[in-house]
Amino acid sequence: MNNSLNKMRGARMLGLIASAVLLAGCVAQAPAPVRSGGSAGQATRAADEAAEFHVVQAGDTLMGISRRYNRSTIELAMLNGLTDPNQIKVGQRLRVRPAGAEAPTAATPEGVEIKPIDLSGSMVGP
Repeated sequence: MNNSLNKMRGARMLGLIASAVLLAGCVAQAPAPVRSGGSAGQATRAADEAAEFHVVQAGDTLMGISRRYNRSTIELAMLNGLTDPNQIKVGQRLRVRPAGAEAPTAATPEGVEIKPIDLSGSMVGP
C-alpha cells in the first residue's frame, strides 16, 4: 500500500514538473518580429524574388525561407543538396533560385494567360 502511495505521489510530482516546464517554455518566447507593410515591404519582397542566394540568419527556418522566396521546402532542399532540411546553419548560403533562371517579372501564376479585353465584349489579340 505504501508503495502505491509513493508511485501516485511520484506521478503527481512528475506531472507538476512537466506542466511547469511547458509553461516556462511558453512564457520565455520572444515576441515575433514585426515587418512594416507598404512600399518598403513591397520593395523588399521584389528584391527577395530577384535574389539568387539567401544567407541563413538566426531564427530562419527552411519553411520561412521557402515562403519568403515563393519556393517549396523540397525545392530548396534539392537546390542545395540538403539531406536533412531541418539542419540549416546561421551563415549558410542557400540557393533560392536555380542557376541561370531568370527572376520572375510578374506575380502571375504559371499557366495563366493575361489578355486585354475590349469593353464591347470581343477579345483583343490573336
